[in-house]
Amino acid sequence: MNIHDLQRIRVELSKQVEPPMVPALVVDESFIVPTPEPNESQNDYVSRCMGVIGGEDKPQDQLLAICISTYENK
Repeated sequence: MNIHDLQRIRVELSKQVEPPMVPALVVDESFIVPTPEPNESQNDYVSRCMGVIGGEDKPQDQLLAICISTYENK
């Protein structure tokens, strides 16, 4: 089982919860990448995403790439 299988399972399970959960990419419990909201601009999403996953101990250029990639592949 890989991360994509886990993400698919999480999305399917979220459909069974009232109200439905917003899916997010979960790398581990301390690193959750939020999902772009409908009609959210790329700038707004990237700012929100960086605020969620950012930290002084993490390489900012890699975090930025993750957020942009997540937005583009929504």
